[in-house]
Amino acid sequence: MGGHPRGFSRSRRRTDLRHRVPAAGHGAGRQRVEADLHEFELTPRGTAWIAVYQSVPQDLSSVGGPKNGTVYDQIVQEIDVKTGAVLFEWHSVGNIELSESYQPLPKDAKRVYDPVHINSIDEEP
Repeated sequence: MGGHPRGFSRSRRRTDLRHRVPAAGHGAGRQRVEADLHEFELTPRGTAWIAVYQSVPQDLSSVGGPKNGTVYDQIVQEIDVKTGAVLFEWHSVGNIELSESYQPLPKDAKRVYDPVHINSIDEEP
């Protein structure tokens, strides 16, 4: 995950309680991923919203990068805290075009490109 801490998260709502995010991936069509500490929000429903940074191969030639580049697929998941079941999952790759990013390509072509950086997750009412 290239510098993104993962595994344990602390909720802003319950700072006295630490949660281990269960291994995700047993929702229909979901893949196993590891949560990032950057965003973790408990809900009153017993679920958690998490952000995941997963590096995936990507052709970056359309934005001036290498054909065999790598990007972070920014993933948002809602997970049942008790069971680890993934209830919702969204991916930036396939939903946001590289050309929509304002983030410049890394100078080192071997570094992972982070075109869409999820900074927070907030559930609408």
